[in-house]
Amino acid sequence: MALPATDDFNRANADPIGGNWTTQTGASAWRVFGNSAYVSTGGSAPWCAYWNADSFNSDQYCQATGNEINNVPAGPSIRIQTGDSVVNCYQMCPRGSTTQRMFEYNSGTPTQLGADFSESITTASVIKIRGETSTLTFSVDGGDIGTRTDSTHTGGSAGLSASVDQGFDNWEAGNVSSGITIEVPTGPLR
Repeated sequence: MALPATDDFNRANADPIGGNWTTQTGASAWRVFGNSAYVSTGGSAPWCAYWNADSFNSDQYCQATGNEINNVPAGPSIRIQTGDSVVNCYQMCPRGSTTQRMFEYNSGTPTQLGADFSESITTASVIKIRGETSTLTFSVDGGDIGTRTDSTHTGGSAGLSASVDQGFDNWEAGNVSSGITIEVPTGPLR
C-alpha cells in the first residue's frame, strides 16, 4: 500500500478491528462498530492499535474525526513504538468542545504535555497530531493550533490509542513532507 493510509471503518462490525491494524502488545484491542472505530468492550486501559500495512518515517501525522467529545485521553496517535511490550506514543485528545489536550504515553500511562489548547471543535472536526523532529503540532480542520516539544519517542507507526471508551472515524496517517523545493538548472552552468 502507499501513504497516506486511510480507513473510514465502513465495514461489518469486527472485534478486534482486524484488516490493516495490529493491536499493540500490552494493550487492549480496538473494534469496528457502526462504521466507526471504538475501543473493544472486553478490554481495559490502555487500548492501542497501529496501522501495519505501511512503514512510517519518524516525521509523521495522524488525524481523525471524533464520534464523541469526552474528557478522556483518546485520539489519533503517532510514533507508536510497535516493538515495545507496552504502549508508548503521542496522542491528540478531543477533550471537550472548547479545550483539547496532547498526551504522551509511557509504559501505557498517559501524561499531558503542557497546558490545554483553547480551540472549539465538534464531532465533524478533523483533529490532527503531527510530529516533526521534536516538535509536536496540534491542528483542527487544517489550521495549526499549537505545539509541544518532546523527543522521547521517534519512529514507530500511526494509529489510535485510548485510556477510556471513545469512537473515531475517517482516520488518515502519513509521513510529513519537508515542503522544500529544490530547483535544478536545466541549461549550462556559468
